[in-house]
Amino acid sequence: DAHPEETANPVTGWSIHWGDASPTEAFTGDPGAATHLYADGPHAYTVAASAMTRDGWFAAPSLNVTVNDVPPALQVSGASTAYQFEPYTLTLGYADPSPTDLFDPPQS
Repeated sequence: DAHPEETANPVTGWSIHWGDASPTEAFTGDPGAATHLYADGPHAYTVAASAMTRDGWFAAPSLNVTVNDVPPALQVSGASTAYQFEPYTLTLGYADPSPTDLFDPPQS
């Protein structure tokens, strides 16, 4: 059962600062959940949220979030057979899900 104070003074909105460079997000009502997409890792962020009631804004405890880096997906392909003294060619590729990563292949 809801506490009497909860029904007499419901949450009417949320404000969430995700801790990254994105703008603070405002939510109307009490959605119960909010989703955010972090652009890159590894990085630690502090999320700050506040709820609005008719009595004003109330800050929730902050939450520390660690965002891990997603490594690039590497592809290597080539013929399954090779002949001695003949050049053998590998096809190399990568895909990085993070638009902010700078992928510099190692130099040989």
